[in-house]
Amino acid sequence: MRVMPNGIELRVIPPTQGKYDLKIFAKLLDSKESYTWVCSYQVDCPEPKVHDRLPANPFSFWGLHWTARCMGISQCSCSEGLITAPDGCALLHFQTSRPLSATYKLIHGDYDSDVSKRCIVSQIGEGKLDCNIVLLTKGYYRLSVFVKPYSQDGSYQNICNCLIYCPNLVNQNELFPANLSNHCGPGIRTKEVGFNQASHPEPVINTPHGKCNITFQTVRDVEVTATLTRDEASAEGCPLERHTLCTHTKNKVSISVSLPASGVYKLGIFVRPEDEEDFGHVCDYVIRCSAESRGPPFPRMYDTWKKGCVIFEPRSGVLPATKWVRFRVRIPRAHRVFLIGESMDELSLSKSRVWEGNVFTGPARSQLKLAANLDRLSPMIRDDVLYPR
Repeated sequence: MRVMPNGIELRVIPPTQGKYDLKIFAKLLDSKESYTWVCSYQVDCPEPKVHDRLPANPFSFWGLHWTARCMGISQCSCSEGLITAPDGCALLHFQTSRPLSATYKLIHGDYDSDVSKRCIVSQIGEGKLDCNIVLLTKGYYRLSVFVKPYSQDGSYQNICNCLIYCPNLVNQNELFPANLSNHCGPGIRTKEVGFNQASHPEPVINTPHGKCNITFQTVRDVEVTATLTRDEASAEGCPLERHTLCTHTKNKVSISVSLPASGVYKLGIFVRPEDEEDFGHVCDYVIRCSAESRGPPFPRMYDTWKKGCVIFEPRSGVLPATKWVRFRVRIPRAHRVFLIGESMDELSLSKSRVWEGNVFTGPARSQLKLAANLDRLSPMIRDDVLYPR
């Protein structure tokens, strides 16, 4: 049933063949009186069209509620209440006239709440709310949408209920990572911390090569870090934290990702303003990797690797043994830069203010550390040396 300012639209889906009596009851909006019998119909169903179980709807309407405009929603891609998802994927889009927070609830007879939460990715942007949905099985689903004014206390209000139909048996879709925030992808929160012009405007990134580079233009002086997680246990030798590399120059932040295996990952981005002690969460990205090859980890970065530091080569944190490797890095305020392994090699400063030089990696299972002379000699990054290749 769709409730509109000047009427209702009622869709009847008989479960089996036969005749049905349909009685309609109504009352004035917000009235405390009981519903009154308005009219009756006889519905004759010679052949049922639906063989899948419909989800229950505890709310009194489907589609977008007629008061949605008063709540700040000007348009919805599911205004009629039905979405068909033949490939098991759907996108629900709202246009908003003012900033809103949103939460979603997906209902299916075979899903518990933990599975349902992993079917949804929420993006809260300026002038829009987006909900990416992935479905695993054939059948009908109910998606209920709840909103409230952004950054205000108070309860969420149900504003839309969509019936989603997946007509095909879908076995290949993977769930999204667990514990995603409502702020996925760039949106209101990224703009609040001064991040603009995101290279990846969508919250879900598909990479066939196992690598991606997410960039933002920045207008505030902040420190950036990122965390990479996946729900499945990893058998890789390096921790996942070694598979992300944050680079922050004067007005640009780059978060490079090199994934160790195929699968679905959650990338969390955090920032710390210059005048604060703790990092705060900004947004999450979902990264789907279909690459068969393993991406190498990045070098291990020490706390001294700060804003303005850039590593051009080598980007891999695992180097072949007994090989000459070219190093090129930029380190602001550095007087001298060294590579420390079995010996200490000094890099030279080029005209473009890049420290560079060729360094012999040494034997297998050794380590190379890059150190810079700022006020004192400080370790900056570390590379691990593998067996000869």
